[in-house]
Amino acid sequence: MSASRPWIGRFRLTGLAALTVLMGGLVFQPAAPAQSLSKIDSAVQELPADTAFFASMLRNGEQFKAIAGSKAWAKLTSLPFAQEMLKGANGEGGFGEQFQQWYKVPENKQLLDLVLDMVSQEIFVSGGNSWGDFLGLLTETYAAINLESSLGELANPGQSQQERMAHALVRTLQKNSDRLQAPEILIGFKVSDPAAAKAQLNRLETVLQQQIKQAPMLKDRLKREAVGGGDFLTLTLDGKMVPWETVPPFNEIEKPEQHKALFQKLKDLQLTISLGVRGKYVLLSVGPSNAHLAKLGQGKKLIDTPEFKPLEKYAGEKLTSIGYSSKALNARLTSNSSTLDSYMEWGLKLLTKAELKPDQQAKIRKDLEALSKEIKTALPVPGAALDFSFLTAQGYEGYTYDWSEHKLRDGSKPLSILNHVGGNPLIVIAGRNKTDPNAWPQFVRWAKLGHGYFEEFGVPQLPAESKQQYQQFMKEAKPLFTRFDEATGKLLIPSLADGQAAFVIDGKLASKQWHNNFPPSPVALPILEPALVVGVSDADKLQKAFGEYRTILNGLLVELRKVNQDIPEFQLPGPQSRKLKGGGMTFFYPIPEDLGLDKRLVPNASVSDKVAVLSLSHEHSERLLTATPLTFDGSLVDAKTPLATAVHVDWAGLVTLVGAWVEYGAGTFRAVGFEQQVSTAAAQNPAEDVLKQVRTVFEVLKVLRSYSAVTYQEKGVWVTRRVNVIRDLP
Repeated sequence: MSASRPWIGRFRLTGLAALTVLMGGLVFQPAAPAQSLSKIDSAVQELPADTAFFASMLRNGEQFKAIAGSKAWAKLTSLPFAQEMLKGANGEGGFGEQFQQWYKVPENKQLLDLVLDMVSQEIFVSGGNSWGDFLGLLTETYAAINLESSLGELANPGQSQQERMAHALVRTLQKNSDRLQAPEILIGFKVSDPAAAKAQLNRLETVLQQQIKQAPMLKDRLKREAVGGGDFLTLTLDGKMVPWETVPPFNEIEKPEQHKALFQKLKDLQLTISLGVRGKYVLLSVGPSNAHLAKLGQGKKLIDTPEFKPLEKYAGEKLTSIGYSSKALNARLTSNSSTLDSYMEWGLKLLTKAELKPDQQAKIRKDLEALSKEIKTALPVPGAALDFSFLTAQGYEGYTYDWSEHKLRDGSKPLSILNHVGGNPLIVIAGRNKTDPNAWPQFVRWAKLGHGYFEEFGVPQLPAESKQQYQQFMKEAKPLFTRFDEATGKLLIPSLADGQAAFVIDGKLASKQWHNNFPPSPVALPILEPALVVGVSDADKLQKAFGEYRTILNGLLVELRKVNQDIPEFQLPGPQSRKLKGGGMTFFYPIPEDLGLDKRLVPNASVSDKVAVLSLSHEHSERLLTATPLTFDGSLVDAKTPLATAVHVDWAGLVTLVGAWVEYGAGTFRAVGFEQQVSTAAAQNPAEDVLKQVRTVFEVLKVLRSYSAVTYQEKGVWVTRRVNVIRDLP
């Protein structure tokens, strides 16, 4: 249902935003009117247009203050266990006392004040355009080593696994030696007082120079230099400092002299580490040189690229994060083409080892290449991605703009399946994909081709008895496989052509005793009710398809037992069925009563003319089959707007459900004398007092009310909008 998406655009609560969600309950001023991108106060203004990725956390100090000033935080820190922790930390000899002594030293105070300032405004990380090549090489190397580990014995018998993996690593690096270099990465912290940062840099330089005197190999490698308008302390390293021939796994290679060019390339590698101050930022840079530092603020900027245009509308908001990944980088991160090529390369390598005639090898090679090409055409086409979030009056809001081509994702129509999730479940993840009419015929064609090769080359190699059993089984089973093909292609797939599906978790089914061995609860306890809902285009064909599958399975069991008497006699019976309230049929196998479960727990498959459901109870299936309007509070999700995907999480509802079971568990422990077994320290806080504190923690957790996200198309771009609803305690 969900296609691959860029790494920056998932369920996204990072850094301080996550702390705010868990502890906050914040109230912010309404959003400011939109401004131009030049008004955005972020390091993104200085980055070059060819930056591979950028991720920034903003307004960190403001969010910390909002957390510390919230009623939720005040209630949490007033709990006895929190007070005890603070008392212990601040007691004699504790961390607090030690910290106070350390903080009295002026230089230490200056350092801590600088660190707090660094994390209070903006923290960012960015990577240069070499990251695409670096990650591509990393992916190809991993695939080569993985394949060598699993299949290498077939091609190189006699070599140890370590030797094979080492050779795979060397072959890949040697083939891609032109891509061998340290990728540029830049980490930055915005500061209020650059002079204070420079003072600490001077202090660090003195300490490091003293340490370098003890390491002759680092002599003259630490220097102070001006780069790109900044003042930096730079350490330069190179590959000559590493004895590559003796370092694992290179020391496993036979005849290392054959790889002199690779070892020379490794020795020529440069690594430059720089720490310094530029403008209002403390910067840590790693790369082959400082060239990327010199590019800051020069030429075309990243923020001037078309991918940042959507941010202009929200430039006046209280931005808390900005993220970006380039098309080239996402192609390396999300494309499986290189991995597929590695498998193809291995398949062809094994083919040359097989005892086959040249014309047979040529035929198989041709088929493998055609299969690889066919698979690649179905893969998503990666594009650039932009992600950002900001503070709102109700919590957080964010957007991801994805320029990738997702070939199967369908956002052309409303998600009508949202009318069949029970109105207000705890969790719903819904979406629609396009149905590819050629997918099943292609699968069948390749399956038949593979089976043909097995019969041509594999069956003749079987022992006589196994060969006879196989041929006897296939003679009777082939018609059953044909029926399976027809049931899938003519019944199942057309019945699910709607393309919609939803995963639902609810919590409305409650009982005072879910199992006979459980102590009864004074109040009914809800359980998590997972279910899968799929859109139905033809309910009659869907039921016929599964009827066919049961007949085919039973037929295969009969034929298998004919060739192997050790297989027990078994036939899958038809399920029981009955009509549900409000329409629809349910099919199920009763759970034996001696299992002791509540009788309402009945795993079932139910179907109406609109949807089919897999759930754990008839009650839940009835709720899902019945069309019910959504009643989510503060959610983006609705069933009337064209959407590709929709997600809603009722976090407060989940916490309430879990809290009910915690109360039940605590009562059960008390009933069996748990209070008599607690330690002396814990006994000072009776169980009821501990439970009160636990209730308060659950109450604080519920300040995050909900999370919702929807994905839709806007002028050919996939947009995911998300909202976190947060409410402070009253």
